[in-house]
Amino acid sequence: MGPRSRTEVTGHGTGPIETIHLGEYAVRDGDAEIRTLLGSCVCVCLWDPVTRLGGANHFQLPEASSTRHPARFGIHAMELLINQMMSMGADRRRFRALAFGGAAISESLGSHGVGDRNVRFATDFLSTEGIPLVGGDLGGTAARRVYFRVSSGVGRVRRLPASTAPAVEPTPPTRPTRPGHPAPRTDTSVAGD
Repeated sequence: MGPRSRTEVTGHGTGPIETIHLGEYAVRDGDAEIRTLLGSCVCVCLWDPVTRLGGANHFQLPEASSTRHPARFGIHAMELLINQMMSMGADRRRFRALAFGGAAISESLGSHGVGDRNVRFATDFLSTEGIPLVGGDLGGTAARRVYFRVSSGVGRVRRLPASTAPAVEPTPPTRPTRPGHPAPRTDTSVAGD
């Protein structure tokens, strides 16, 4: 489990739900679901189809500008996620990836292409490490709510109005806001290769 992640147990028999926020990551097995809410940040989900271990991270920027909160930065978030999965028995040669986020949410607020830089980092990192990117939903202008089902490696994304994107704050909000009328959901699967 990454720093400060929150686990909720649902009453619908679907297994535990773990919600990760900025600078967090989680690795689970079984029937768990990992969720997050994204704007210009990126979430990479990794899955090992043999062990059925899966994990996800949520990072803000590609490279670290400080040593505080290293999981907020893509380079550290990816290494932490990969190392945690391997320590639990996953084999990186079998990893499959999904990637979500990287929207141009607040360009007018001076973010200067943060979403594009995050997308470029995630796709370049996965390519360099030889981890196939088999699906996802990157770029654009919509915020996204991501649902990653660990047992099957299936990821779903619901696009949301940009106004619902999480604000970048030192402390993540306890609960993301829920929009009034979300756009249609798009399903993407890691398992479907």
